[in-house]
Amino acid sequence: MVIDFKGVHFSKSVILYAVFFYVRYCVSYRDLQEIMAERGVEVDHATLNRWVIRYAPQIADRAQKRKRSTLGSRRVDETYIKVKGQRSKVKGQRSKVKGQRSKVKGQRSKDISVPGR
Repeated sequence: MVIDFKGVHFSKSVILYAVFFYVRYCVSYRDLQEIMAERGVEVDHATLNRWVIRYAPQIADRAQKRKRSTLGSRRVDETYIKVKGQRSKVKGQRSKVKGQRSKVKGQRSKDISVPGR
């Protein structure tokens, strides 16, 4: 799907710049009007609104099609670590692994916390 710029009074680069700037930096249409005026383009805030409504969904669709697929990625919810030679299950980053009884001395090992961020 090609974005159609037929019948517009401004160049394609000006329209794309305005739409990208509005979406990326979340400024108001009047602020964007002033920014564009500083760059030498006199455009009304209502025109900017029409451009965003017309071109932003088309740009988003094209960007979505260009994204790489995520079929190869995997996420792991749980993992195992060794605590004094025994495998212990860890769920999430902030959960704690309870100590296991040591076979040698019969004492409990210390609690190990998995580091957060």
